[in-house]
Order: sequence, then C-alpha cells, then structure tokens
Amino acid sequence: MKTKYTALLMMGMLGAGVRAEGAAVRRLVLVFPFENLSSNANVGWLSEGIANLIGQRLRSPSNYVLSRTERNKAFEQLGFPPDTPLTLASEYKIAETMGVQEAVIGTFKITGQQLTTQVQVLNVEKLRLSPPMIETGSLLSLVHQETELAWRIRAFYDPGATTESEATFAKQFPPVKLDAFENYTRGIIAQDSETRLHYLKEANLLDPSDHRAAFEVGREYFMEKNYAASARWLQKLVPSDASYSESRFLLGVDDFFLGHYAEAESQFEWLAQRIPLDAVFNNLGVLEARQKHYAKALADFERAHRGNPADPDFSFNMAVSAWYLKKYGLAARCLEADLKTDKNDSDAHSLLAAVLGEIGDQKDRSRQLDWLAAHGENPQAEATADFLPLSRIKKTYEGHAFRLLKRAIQAAKQRKLTRLSQHSQRTAAGRNGEAYLHSDESIVVHGWMASVKPLRYETRSCAATTGDRTNPVRLISFSPRPSLIGQGEKVHAGAMALNSQPTLPVEAWS
Repeated sequence: MKTKYTALLMMGMLGAGVRAEGAAVRRLVLVFPFENLSSNANVGWLSEGIANLIGQRLRSPSNYVLSRTERNKAFEQLGFPPDTPLTLASEYKIAETMGVQEAVIGTFKITGQQLTTQVQVLNVEKLRLSPPMIETGSLLSLVHQETELAWRIRAFYDPGATTESEATFAKQFPPVKLDAFENYTRGIIAQDSETRLHYLKEANLLDPSDHRAAFEVGREYFMEKNYAASARWLQKLVPSDASYSESRFLLGVDDFFLGHYAEAESQFEWLAQRIPLDAVFNNLGVLEARQKHYAKALADFERAHRGNPADPDFSFNMAVSAWYLKKYGLAARCLEADLKTDKNDSDAHSLLAAVLGEIGDQKDRSRQLDWLAAHGENPQAEATADFLPLSRIKKTYEGHAFRLLKRAIQAAKQRKLTRLSQHSQRTAAGRNGEAYLHSDESIVVHGWMASVKPLRYETRSCAATTGDRTNPVRLISFSPRPSLIGQGEKVHAGAMALNSQPTLPVEAWS
C-alpha cells in the first residue's frame, strides 16, 4: 500500500476544520521560489523575494503558509538543495510529500525596467494546474504586482473567502520599502555569515520599523555564540512581530550565557505560559538549579521529560537535581535512561559512578570507572559540588512544530467526535485519541519527517517514578521513518504536544 506522507496539518484534518485562535484552518499552502527567466543573474534575489511577498499575503487564520525555513528543511530531507531549479514533477513530489493542498509555482522575467510575473496554483489532491495568472509592470511596482497576484490566487482556490475588494485586501499589509526588502532578501539567501550580516544590517538601517532583519541578525549572532550582540538585536522585536516568541526564547538563552539569570528566567516563564515547549521547561529547570532550587528544577525537568522521554539531556538534568536532593535511586534510573540513548555521554558515566558509590553498588560503580578510564576520562575524580556536571540548557526553539502539531491533534479529535453528542464526545475522547495515534499517518515537524505511530506505551520511566507510582502517566514514543530520518534522529514533539492538550489528556487514554 502506498504510504501517504502528510504535513502536520494533514489533508483529512484540514477537511474537518482545525480550530486555531477562533478560526478554522482549512488549507496548507506551499509557495515555491520563482524561476528566474531573465538573463541577469543579479536579480536572482527576486526568486525568493516574490515567494516571500506572495506567501505573506496568502497567510490567514484559515490558510497556513509554510515558512521558508520549513520549506527548506523539507527540501533537505528529500534531497533537493534549496537553490536548485525544480521541474514541475519535482515540485509535485515535494508538495504531495508535505501534504499541502495547494502549491504556488511561478516564474519572473525582467525586460529593461519591466517585471513580468506568472503564477499557477497546483491543486495537489486533484493533480490539477490552474491557468497562468500574469502581472506586468514597472520593477518599482513589485510589491503592488505580487499583492495583486496573491489576491487572484486566493480568489481562485477559495472564492468564498475572498469577499473584500482587491484594494481593501492590499490595505491590510504594511508598506514595504523596496530597497530594504531587497537587502533583507539578499541577506536571508546569502551563503556566508559576513554577507548575511552586511545585507541584513543594511535592511534594518533602511527600514528600522520592519523587525524581520533585526531578528535574523540576532539569530545569526546567536549561532555564532556572540550572545551580547544577539541580545541587542533581538530586543528590537515587539509582540506584534511574527518571530516575537522565538526572539524571547533566544533572548533567554542569551541572558543565561551572559549570567543574567533573572532576565533569562523571566523570558522562559513568559513562554511557558503561552506555548508549553519541552525546551522551555528544561531551561526553567536549569535556571532554578543554578539557584539551588533543586526540587522546583526537578519538577520542570520531569515535565520536559514527559514530553520527550527519549531526550538524554532531560534524563541527565533530572539526575543532576536528584543527586543534590539525595534521591540516588531516581538519579541512577535517569542516568541509565540517558546512557541507553547516548552510551558515550562521559558526564553521565561520571555521575552514575558517583551515584552508585552512594548507593553502595561497588560492582556497577567499577564498571563505570572502567569505561571512563578506557575513554580517556579521570576515573578517580570525585563527584563533589566543584566536579559535578551542570544541567544542560536547550538552544533550539521548536514553537513552529508545536503549533502545527497542536492543530493536527485538535483536528484529529474534532474529526472523530464531530458527529457525537457532547456526552458521547467526552466518553469517546480517549478511544479516538488512541485510534488516531495508531493510524499510519506521517508528519513533517519543522522539516523533520517521522511516522506518527506509537511504538509502545511506557508506564515506567525516569519521569513517571517521581510522581504517583499508583497512577503513572502514560508516555508515548514515536518511531522514526528510517528512509527519511538520519540514523538515531527521533521526533517526539508529538508526545510533548499531546501531553499539553487540556481537553484530551494522555492520562485519559486507556
């Protein structure tokens, strides 16, 4: 049977009507880079620029348009370099694999100072390509042209949703300064850090009210571990910016490495109230541990671990807090869980040797010391406060994956329960949630591909043993699809999102 790969907003789910912020998300849209038919390679930035403008204008509460980052991650997984020209067959393959309903493809050509843009909409489900839509005008009218095309595209694939006039549609978007937009686009497609920073800083200088360039500069410095510079740029963002939540996550990590623990904790507490990511709870735990609030830290590490029991860092962090709390049995279990995933974690071996010494298990302690000696570590080091490895902070923001998966889970629940009475919905919630998880669907999580198919329920784990032993939380593990995921890579964002659903708790599945 042919396997159907889907994105997190899966085709069947979208038909059911995903509820997100009060509106039904019905459609997942992918906008491909536009093909440059001009002989002038210097205008190649328009390939991404036009896709960016049209994608921004297609977004709505009912349409989720994949970001450039999400699109490029999928390209990478499928073996297509982001800057490689694609045939229509390749575009269809990518769109089908990602589970989108519509894909926007097109070309542009510059003749003198005239720009001609042509787009077509590929209906992936019906394998149907729309007639070409063409706009021609001055290159200086780029933004106006692409806004017109976006309006026509929306009118084509969803006539009922396009009730406003073209002029009214255009007014909802802030003005774009073309020179700043060109520099921003050249910056995000540049291949080296120096060039990226040059163009992005120029874009910010030309239009400081558009914070997209400031965010990219801050993220670039973050990747270079220049945390002070990163923080200065990320602080420019405001709540109305699309990347505001991610900027606060990165700022929290910046503040942590700069020793501004109170500021870092404030950033992660703000995020924890709005988007329950494993990394956010983990990082709160790290900050609490630095303040020697080990019981609070252990609780946050446990919450992160429940979301992703396969992440060795969460197990290790729990073990560090358990060590300080003298919960040596728990520490040992967590370290053993860590080492099952990462057998070469020397810090875990060192701490486990110390824990086993406290428990009095000299035989297993000797095994750990032998491993350390064989791998060039100091087997005689004592686990003192000066020696003990510190908790590990997470630096990767996965909020996009969470939002997509949350919508997918909500859609699955609605699809299964929509025809039932309220009483029947409540009693069937657990059964339908489990039935969905056992379905042979696949997802793209922020560009990762994985089979959404539980391997097993775990009623005992490093995390479960810290709570009520008589009513342990059921943790769900997902198996990666080997053909699409690198060796050892696992996707557990699904468990994290499922554990966060207040209307369909994992504990209720039985």
